[in-house]
Amino acid sequence: MSSQGLTISLNGKKVRAAFGENLLSALLANQCDVHYGCRAGACGACRLYDQNNGESLLACQTQLVSPMSLTTQPVSSNIPFALISKKWLDEASIELTLMGPSDESFGDRLRLAFDQDGLTEEFMALNAAGQALTLVLSKPHLSTTDWQQALNLTPADRVFLQLQQGVRKGRLLYELGVDHGSWLVILAAENAAYEGHWREVLANVDCHLLACCTLSDESEGLAEQTDLKEAFAHVLSKTNSTDLNILYHGQKRSLQQWDTYLRPLRIRTRQLHFVR
Repeated sequence: MSSQGLTISLNGKKVRAAFGENLLSALLANQCDVHYGCRAGACGACRLYDQNNGESLLACQTQLVSPMSLTTQPVSSNIPFALISKKWLDEASIELTLMGPSDESFGDRLRLAFDQDGLTEEFMALNAAGQALTLVLSKPHLSTTDWQQALNLTPADRVFLQLQQGVRKGRLLYELGVDHGSWLVILAAENAAYEGHWREVLANVDCHLLACCTLSDESEGLAEQTDLKEAFAHVLSKTNSTDLNILYHGQKRSLQQWDTYLRPLRIRTRQLHFVR
């Protein structure tokens, strides 16, 4: 049976894979467009959805034992939320506070639409479970039409969300058992608007935030290396490398790439926590 081939479908593209093969490896080998990061089941970047039952799975942690029909989008209906307030975070980011169903099982990855049939990109929920939902919309992540619709929203207007099951990033430190110690937060360029969120999260637990660094455009390798070098020099002047926790909010840099930065500093990759 180990030589038997299986058919895997991702967003309608069908590929063949071997029984027992790792799902992420099989998809990448067949040039499927799938996100991934740590390959250890921690960052959640490779999360996919079973079209037959709507359940989510991590491709890097899934062994193929039967044919699968998968999608990168949650399998659920759109749920209406009403706008409570809107505020500017910077010239290209706004924060929406919404009122709708409240459930502690709602995860922090949300897909938003301005009408019941459309869908935009995923967004990150900033609120604690059980509180009014807040999320950030960034201009670079939206089409021109959707960005204009977001700007035109007024209190009581409705938007539609698909809510995933999972853990809120505000509770992620507890889930990982690392809600203490010294921290360096590193944000990918597209996540710069979340700096205030992470400062607030770490201030509410027994953590010592040493620095919060936003990387330059990750396509500019030299600039990014300079950003990282300066950040590590700053924090390591304040704490021992073995006492440092690093939170990376991004997904373009793999665990292997991080290892090239961390190894010379005597920082272990287990001290690095991916947040998508």
